[in-house]
Amino acid sequence: DQQEDDIGHAMESAKSWQHRFEMQQKSAVEDARRVISEYENRAQKERLEYEQELRAVEARAKQDVEKRDRLLRDAQVAIRTVKEENIKLKAREGKKMTWLEDNCKKSASRIP
Repeated sequence: DQQEDDIGHAMESAKSWQHRFEMQQKSAVEDARRVISEYENRAQKERLEYEQELRAVEARAKQDVEKRDRLLRDAQVAIRTVKEENIKLKAREGKKMTWLEDNCKKSASRIP
């Protein structure tokens, strides 16, 4: 009879230990899942922040390129304008010189 009681206690103790082990194992699995989830969330957040920063850098670079292109076009227009004005000025100066030369010749021809 004592042996049956001992066996019963041993079985109860084994079940109790098995239950404790299962609960610890379940808790460990839940802890691991929570930690993994926290790391995944942190990694996702960091990835989103990185992507946002990358988009901001790309936008600034695009703006810089557009500004450079605009300045380059403005400079090219200014250069063309200066060249055109220079040509017009030279033409006007040429006409003035021709007029001056003609008048000098006319004046010189009147001198006895």
